This record gives sequence, C-alpha cells and structure tokens, in this order.
Amino acid sequence: MEVDKKEIEIVIRKKTFKISFVSNWVVYQYDKLNSKLTELQSLYDQLQLFPPKDEIQEIVEKIKELGSNSLNERLDVVKEILEGNDIEYDRKWWERKTDANDISRFITTCVFKDASTSKKKVQEK
Repeated sequence: MEVDKKEIEIVIRKKTFKISFVSNWVVYQYDKLNSKLTELQSLYDQLQLFPPKDEIQEIVEKIKELGSNSLNERLDVVKEILEGNDIEYDRKWWERKTDANDISRFITTCVFKDASTSKKKVQEK
C-alpha cells in the first residue's frame, strides 16, 4: 500500500505551486547542494582568518569553482520538482523574477514537505 503524500501549496512571488511529488533525484541533489554550501561557508570562514597571500588565491579559486554553475544546478532541481508535478517550468521567470532565497525556500520546502504531519500553506513573507 502506497503512503499518501500530502500536497502543499508554495507561493513564490505571488505565483502558487501545488506540489505533491518530490523524486529521489531531487532529494539527492538537495544533499549535494547543501554539501557545496557547507564547503563554501568553510572557505569563506578561512578567508576571515586572514590567511597568507598565497593561500588566499587558492581559497578564492576553490570558491569560484564551487560557486560556478550553482544557479544552473538549483534551477535543474526546481525544474525536476515542477515537471514531476506536471507544472510547466519557465526558466526565464525563475531567473528574472526570483532571488536566491526564493529558490532555496522552494526547494527546501518541497524536499521536507512530508516531514511534518500537519498540512500547511507556505506563504511568501
């Protein structure tokens, strides 16, 4: 017997998305993105300690490498969530009408939608 997954409504910039399915791929990508963010934070913390000049360049290069393609990776996850719920994905809208917090909140809310037992509507602040 399949466990009923709840449907949630997420409002991003006055657009409502009804999400009931989140694939294993999305959860895996979410974990990968969080690992990258943790590593990036660690690198930024290292810069705050004023390392020697030669180390600064190495840290900056690592930051650039980890940060490059970050938007594309997050938008790939958004696309997977939307298309998995039969919602048309409009990359142009996500690139031009949302910010990093909107995308992160959308992904996180979707990934953890089944974690709580109460039904709730997630609203834009």
